[in-house]
Amino acid sequence: MKVPPKARNFWWRVIKGFIPCHAVLKGRHIEKVGFCHECGREETIKYLLFECTWAKNFWHDIKVATSVKMPSLHPTAWAIDLIDSNKIEPKVASVILCGGWAVWSERNTRKHGECTRSVAESVKWTIYIAMDLAITGQRSSNTCPKVRAKWRPPVVGVSRLNVDAIFKNCIR
Repeated sequence: MKVPPKARNFWWRVIKGFIPCHAVLKGRHIEKVGFCHECGREETIKYLLFECTWAKNFWHDIKVATSVKMPSLHPTAWAIDLIDSNKIEPKVASVILCGGWAVWSERNTRKHGECTRSVAESVKWTIYIAMDLAITGQRSSNTCPKVRAKWRPPVVGVSRLNVDAIFKNCIR
């Protein structure tokens, strides 16, 4: 996937169910209530990313700006379906993954009382990141891959020593 490493890591956590939303935290007995503080519905990962009020506004604006439409998602395998190139086009998946990361980031900044971006600013950021990575990927796929030099024995009269070790400074 052509997404930033943080978004890739985020999506791995989504797939594994490691996103600390209220329903997940309640399931782990960390929080007593598993509901969204903004709208009162159960805050699952899917709900948080796609169905919450802020997220719905965000995805509506993404659709208007890019014509990227959210595919119909399987109730349990939705996170994996979004990265499956047989089910969704990679460029669309990049926008959705970057968008999910933006929704999560904004949710956290709102929850912690920090300065937040508007929906429009988050949409612009998502489009910029996804399109920039798509353009960069096109350019890099046209270049020749680097060929790694093969190992050659040293010239006569020279010794070569390969070492894999750690040296700890034990001076007191």
